[in-house]
Amino acid sequence: MEENNKKGNILYGILGFLFPIAGLILYILFKDSQPEDAEIAIKGTVIGLIVGFVIGILLTVFILVFGIGLFSTMPFDFSLLTP
Repeated sequence: MEENNKKGNILYGILGFLFPIAGLILYILFKDSQPEDAEIAIKGTVIGLIVGFVIGILLTVFILVFGIGLFSTMPFDFSLLTP
C-alpha cells in the first residue's frame, strides 16, 4: 500500500496571497487536475483578501483619526476667504 502524502505547492498559496487574481486563476486551472495545489492557491487568495481588507479598514481609521485631529488644531485665517 502506497500512501499519497502530497500536500501541494506552497508557492501557489504565496502567489495567491500576494496576487489574489492569480490565485483565483490557479484555482480554476488546477481544481480538477491538481486539487491539492488548487486548495492551497484558493486558501492563499482568501487569506490575502481578508488581510488586505483589514489593512484597508485600519488605514482608513488611522487617516480619519489623525487627519481630523491634525486639521482641528491648525489655526485658519478666515479673512483669506473674503475677497
